[in-house]
Amino acid sequence: MAALEILTLVAEEEKYPIFVQEQIALFKERPKHSKNESVLLGKFSKTKNGYGYSNGFGAVDYHNLSPLYTPQRKFDDKKAFLIR
Repeated sequence: MAALEILTLVAEEEKYPIFVQEQIALFKERPKHSKNESVLLGKFSKTKNGYGYSNGFGAVDYHNLSPLYTPQRKFDDKKAFLIR
C-alpha cells in the first residue's frame, strides 16, 4: 500500500509517467486488493465514477457484490412452548 501511495505522489507531480503506468498495470494483475488499495488504484483509472445516491457515494461496488444469505429453518414447531 505504501508503494501505491508513493506512486500517487509521483503521478501528481507528473514525473516518470511511463514508470508509474507500468507499476500500476503490474499491481492490477494481483488477484485481490484491499479496500484501501482499491481506492488508491481508483485514482489511476481513466474513467471517473461520479459519487451520488445511486452508488452510495462510492461505498457500493455493484461489480463486487455477493448474494444475500437466506436463513433456513432447522427446527419444527410441533410442540407448544408453554403447556397449560
